[in-house]
Amino acid sequence: MIRRIILSFILSILVLTASAQVYFKTVTVIQPGTLKTLLGERLDTITALKVNGSINGTDFVTLRLLAGYDKYHIPDLVEGSLRLLDLSDACIVEGGREL
Repeated sequence: MIRRIILSFILSILVLTASAQVYFKTVTVIQPGTLKTLLGERLDTITALKVNGSINGTDFVTLRLLAGYDKYHIPDLVEGSLRLLDLSDACIVEGGREL
């Protein structure tokens, strides 16, 4: 009986840990406006992102999508999982699409 309880407890912890995975990505943007291309196909899996280089309005549209906002500023219409964003080494430049 105790073995079953311990096994259930361990399995519960493993399931909770697997569902709380953090996918951290660092990207260097050379050409402003290309962040979405650099991040690849699975934007909904990125939970933490560090951006280096120059970014513009087009890149901010991508960041909004990562965070779960669409271009019309309506929350929760886009499945976003970004929880941590580091722009400390990014430079915001003029140009690109408007938010």
